[in-house]
Amino acid sequence: SQIVRIVSDESIVSMGKTVSLLVDGKEVTYTIGGYQTPIEWRVSYNAPLIRAILGKAEGEIIEYAHDGKASEIEVLKISIWIKP
Repeated sequence: SQIVRIVSDESIVSMGKTVSLLVDGKEVTYTIGGYQTPIEWRVSYNAPLIRAILGKAEGEIIEYAHDGKASEIEVLKISIWIKP
């Protein structure tokens, strides 16, 4: 079992936030959840990409390597997810 802290500060990437990222020049948006069920726009906080950006702020650039490929990720926007 793992304890995950939900941060209410919109300026930090954490579980329950929606984040827009620039990954190798392509903009992608995810909502970070705490479960493994794949839903098109939600991703688990355990996913390697999300683990790399947890605790980061808007404007931060992160070097990310996965499956032998290096990528540059910029955190463009962070917001608190509100259920539609």
